[in-house]
Amino acid sequence: AFAALFAYGLGANDVANSFGTSIGSGALTMRQAIGIASVMEVTGAITLGAGVADTLTKKISYLEREDCWNCGGEASKMGVYELGMVCALASGSLFLMAATLFGLPVSTTHTIVGAVLGMTVV
Repeated sequence: AFAALFAYGLGANDVANSFGTSIGSGALTMRQAIGIASVMEVTGAITLGAGVADTLTKKISYLEREDCWNCGGEASKMGVYELGMVCALASGSLFLMAATLFGLPVSTTHTIVGAVLGMTVV
């Protein structure tokens, strides 16, 4: 549910920023912009998503370092890690919805990276 809410926030912010001027100028219709944006968002997620996930797990949340979440066998903190990631997604999606509701400029990338970083620090 939170992933769908985050995706909605992504569309309400990033896609609107990308295509607002094209629609406003009449270069694209709303239907064309939605079609292009849908294809490009899915293509970006498929082709670049693994690299982003790699950065989040190896360079921000330290999933594979000495002080990692997955170390220690039975003393593993993977349950805490999973809960933290769900909380990061939930807080990120709620923040995006609040920012969208109030018309504030916001970056979805900064939102999720900040949430993951905050979860890691805590």
